[in-house]
Amino acid sequence: MVFVAAGFLVSVPARGQEADTPFWDFILGKFAEVWNAIAGINNRINGVKPLHLFDANGQDLGILIDASSYDDLMYRSFLPNQGVVIQVLDRIQFRSLELRSRGIASGIFFTGSNCTGNAYTRISYIGPSAITGITGPRYFKGTTDSGGINTTLSYFDGTRCQNTSPETTMTYLLNEITLPFTEPLAWPLSIKVR
Repeated sequence: MVFVAAGFLVSVPARGQEADTPFWDFILGKFAEVWNAIAGINNRINGVKPLHLFDANGQDLGILIDASSYDDLMYRSFLPNQGVVIQVLDRIQFRSLELRSRGIASGIFFTGSNCTGNAYTRISYIGPSAITGITGPRYFKGTTDSGGINTTLSYFDGTRCQNTSPETTMTYLLNEITLPFTEPLAWPLSIKVR
């Protein structure tokens, strides 16, 4: 059975199905947490406040947009100061959280050596609200740049930074951003009015 509440698509066992697994207990607990948070919002006198996603250390992971479930829970939240949407994967069976970012198969290219200078991608579909990450952790978001010819001297291939001989090619600008929290994220997540 599937319920939709507050932008959440929540699957729960139908009547007669076993629901005694830790996974279903966790899902039903999250559903109750969301429902109680919504009730708290509706009872506020001074206006509606958004729901925020928090890790176990109390780090604010942004304004909750929605969540979906298959085997794990995937939450999406908006970071207003950075203007980006992030995804947090709640790996319930491993009791861990993973910040997801859009990978760029061709890598992130830099105008300076050792992955310094302006950052670029060679593909144009990274929008201004999407983030892409490289270890460090360094995160970048897309721009509305229509592209241009640039010379790059290094790139990050998803594993490490590599210096290259100068390459001149069509690129699209990325902006480096600082996220308002640190990694690793602490399990479990909570949803609260802020």
